[in-house]
Amino acid sequence: MTTATARIIDVVVLHVDACPSVAPLLERLVIAGDLAGVVVRPTLTVVGDEPSAAQMGMNGSPTLLIGGVDPFPSNTGPALGCRLYHSESGFAGVPPLAALTAVLLANSTQRPDG
Repeated sequence: MTTATARIIDVVVLHVDACPSVAPLLERLVIAGDLAGVVVRPTLTVVGDEPSAAQMGMNGSPTLLIGGVDPFPSNTGPALGCRLYHSESGFAGVPPLAALTAVLLANSTQRPDG
């Protein structure tokens, strides 16, 4: 698939410096994008303090935002610590592949005009 034929989805990955879950999330986003038939274009943003985390909507590191919205809502509130996502086997530092693929599919069908 090429970027000329695939829909591009811009995402923001909010994270703390040296977060060990960023690389696995980026890898999983590529796989989920392939499965969803989209190209994921991530922007990495380091968040350094709790006020910034609150302002940006970071509920632990890493937090994924699509269109400024966290597709995996959390009721933990703003946090700089490691984020845990529910998975079939318990908790993990990144969202499950199936959930990421579903989110990308849902966002690939939305029209830019709403």
